[in-house]
Amino acid sequence: MNKKQSAILLLGGLCFNVYADQQVGNTKQAKSVESTNNSNTFKGKVKVVNGYEVAAESTQGKKIKQDFLQKKENIEKELQKKQAELATAHKEYTAKAPTLSEKARRDEEKKLAKLERDLKEQTQYAKEELESLMYLKTEELGKTFEQIVQQYGKEQDLDFVIDRSSGRPVYVAERLECTDDIIVLMNKTDEKNKNITTANIGTSASSARKTT
Repeated sequence: MNKKQSAILLLGGLCFNVYADQQVGNTKQAKSVESTNNSNTFKGKVKVVNGYEVAAESTQGKKIKQDFLQKKENIEKELQKKQAELATAHKEYTAKAPTLSEKARRDEEKKLAKLERDLKEQTQYAKEELESLMYLKTEELGKTFEQIVQQYGKEQDLDFVIDRSSGRPVYVAERLECTDDIIVLMNKTDEKNKNITTANIGTSASSARKTT
């Protein structure tokens, strides 16, 4: 098996190792966070979770990794078998080529070309299959992770839970939601702008009539 084929086969495993084997630190205790905006002060409780470590150490994460590596190993064995068959076919053709007629050589070369195409297609399919499996399994793990963190945040009465590995909030308390308030303010601003525009149009029209 050449280096290119080995790299393709290792892609899925490497992706999973990047996702699951990094360990940055442990979950931190809740902290009181205070931020000041003009005269308003917010005090809240925040905890930090390491998503990479959860993926690497949780039972579900370990099972996903084990299944993935087993699938990768099976694919590698199958491709190695096909590679060996192709090498044998090339060797046999080289040995008997001098004794073959022109037509027989062309037929044998077509067979070899087909074996090479089949191996190339199978290798590409294996790469896509591993990538698809990785995506589905990590998405499944991610959904479970977020559900657990959401439940934990509510039970602990937290304001935020931040994923240390990505820097994003996995949980935000509903009491901090202000979307509806912003929509109301946006609509008020829009209405105010419309009134100003209408008034300006009226003033311009009045000035135009006086001029004429």
